[in-house]
Amino acid sequence: MRLLHLADLHLGWRPEGWPEERAEQRRQRRDAVLAGAVDAALAEGVELVLIVGDLFDHFDPPTDLVDATLEQLRRLEHAGIVPVTVPGNHDELTYGTSVYRRRRAEWPGVLVAEPAPAHLASLELGGVPVHLYGMAYTGGVTGADLPLRDFPRLERSGVHIAAYHGVLGVAAPGARTLSLDEEALAAARYHYVALGHLHDPIRHRFPAGPAVYPGAPEALDFGDGGCGTLTVAEWDGEAMAVRELPLAVQRVSDVALDLTPVDDIGEIDQAVAALADPDAVQRVRLEGALWLPELDVRALEERHAHAFFHLEILDDLTGLAPELIARWAEEASVRGAFVARMLERLQGSGTASRERLERALRWGVAALAGTGAPSERVRPPEGPP
Repeated sequence: MRLLHLADLHLGWRPEGWPEERAEQRRQRRDAVLAGAVDAALAEGVELVLIVGDLFDHFDPPTDLVDATLEQLRRLEHAGIVPVTVPGNHDELTYGTSVYRRRRAEWPGVLVAEPAPAHLASLELGGVPVHLYGMAYTGGVTGADLPLRDFPRLERSGVHIAAYHGVLGVAAPGARTLSLDEEALAAARYHYVALGHLHDPIRHRFPAGPAVYPGAPEALDFGDGGCGTLTVAEWDGEAMAVRELPLAVQRVSDVALDLTPVDDIGEIDQAVAALADPDAVQRVRLEGALWLPELDVRALEERHAHAFFHLEILDDLTGLAPELIARWAEEASVRGAFVARMLERLQGSGTASRERLERALRWGVAALAGTGAPSERVRPPEGPP
């Protein structure tokens, strides 16, 4: 008996702040990951496909996306493969307009709607009895204050498989997702625990079998690069053996360039050009102390954007090189007076205002040199405004 384990596809996700046409192209590229996974399921001869949460990025996705998704799931059914869909926290079941409520009657395979851990179904797959367990978080019904500890298991022969979209341990306060007690889940003696929610591939060893996060196969954004793999598990008569299959996905890369030793803009251009890939979504973070006050980050990005599917260059520089600032502060010039005064302000500044003052110093020097204030793409703030 062989299964394909998927989670966190986030179909329908679109990048923000991109040009409209390119953002739509990126969405379409990402959404094709489901068809790729179905192709792999057919090629691998699996009997079961587990989709463990966040199949969609939103609980009420567009109709055309839902129709296309149902078509892919029907491909599995027509091949004799059972799809099991577990709602996640992005495509949560709770809401009245949830896709899983609106389209439940036509959903292929097993659609999980139980608000507490339950036995979902018992199937005969590959000549092996398979018992499925799981649940779907439902706001106002599912208990969320403490990690779940009550996990059912039938005392029947065969393979026992559980599917939960959540975290092992305690979820963050206020998070609308499942918290699963790891010891209790291990004690339930499932032969395979299919997990979702964490986007990195992770395996836990439980006494009866592994608990697996397959990871998000296709990246959402920078810092969420996607694993580019699919997870297949196979019952050998005694245990579940797990392996990964490569999946063709669009490359999303985040690279840091340290400009501390660089004193020629041409070197920066060469470093960015060396990353060129017309199919890549690329972010370049400029770090270190800058010797080039005239550097225009926006112009740098524009010069190289044509060589990438999408390029972003972030200014994460700590400011101008201290040696350069000290030398300028000694000058008998308007620039020298400006730099000396800014140094006084920096020395009396707190951590909160230091970055702003360093940026003002850099812009001011550029303006005095006649190059104007450099336009920059600055890292967006972390967390809520």
